[in-house]
Amino acid sequence: MVYTSTDYTEMLILYGECNRNAVLAARVYRERFPNRDSYPDKNVILRAIHRCRESGNLMPSNVERVGRPRDVRNVRIEERVLAAIRANPSKSTRQVEREIHIPRSTVNRIIRTEKMHPYHKRKVQKLEDTDYRLRMDFCQFILDSNDADPNFLRGILWTDESLFTREGCFNQHNSHWYAEENPHMTVDRNFQKKWKINVWGGIIGDHVILYELPETMDSTKYLTFLRDELPRLLGEVNEQPTWFQHDGAPSHYAGTVRDFLNGVYPQCWLGRNGPRRWPPRSPDLTPLDFFVWGNFKEMVYFDEPQNQMETVARIHAAQTTVTPETLETVRKNLLKRCQLCLQENGQHFEHLLD
Repeated sequence: MVYTSTDYTEMLILYGECNRNAVLAARVYRERFPNRDSYPDKNVILRAIHRCRESGNLMPSNVERVGRPRDVRNVRIEERVLAAIRANPSKSTRQVEREIHIPRSTVNRIIRTEKMHPYHKRKVQKLEDTDYRLRMDFCQFILDSNDADPNFLRGILWTDESLFTREGCFNQHNSHWYAEENPHMTVDRNFQKKWKINVWGGIIGDHVILYELPETMDSTKYLTFLRDELPRLLGEVNEQPTWFQHDGAPSHYAGTVRDFLNGVYPQCWLGRNGPRRWPPRSPDLTPLDFFVWGNFKEMVYFDEPQNQMETVARIHAAQTTVTPETLETVRKNLLKRCQLCLQENGQHFEHLLD
């Protein structure tokens, strides 16, 4: 995507407003300019910052000059490159270079000019044949209930649990260092001192609620949390759920837990064999999964936390970035996901969200 100088200026302004947090700046950009054709990610913003610092240039140096003439030889080269890519779209630019003997820099330039993008395969949860009907039933229930009551989704306490560890999220493909020579950099992976933080998260109304659980959970510990801690957490944000949701984790399925939920939320909870059955293997329909954990971990692991206390502090700092407007967008996104899930007969649909 080619951005204008105005676009890059807005990115720099938001980067400053967001205390130099590129992940947050990218999200705020999307919220502030909802009608733009495309949106920068954190890497686009960071490259713009680096460019301004190093050369003082706002615009990338490789932006094509409008109206530059192309001779016949260049046209033929472009045709060869595009033919090689269309014959096998999964080829790397190095493979194209070796196959047709055209420099990789030229291959990359042609790809950019043609506005072709290197789309990656999406990792999805494997579904069983028996899951489709449950997913469709859940989505139909959500859509029907929202039609009957536009505030229905605000009253659901959506919950999930996630681990934050010292190892964090290390993506080899996105971790690089530009230099004239290979600095042979490494990333520590096997630490002598490790930590693991088990975080319970909830979304209700305008709030994201977090609580640190024991590292290992069983039904007794989970029931204690529901009975003793959750009412206090809800009281702190002045919310009282009309519905409760959790997934089918073993600690959630115990008879004592289900009896407790039947008493507190009679006929109004979603879970494994609950009054409303929660579809297994469905993180794509879970707001904590498709929104909270991914965004939070990007902010927490933007660079390596030095200790467990700093990791916890970053988790709570990420929590403060979530606005009521963001959660309203999440609810709208859930409705769209439910519609697409029905459209696809309960099968995978996230590829249709792009």
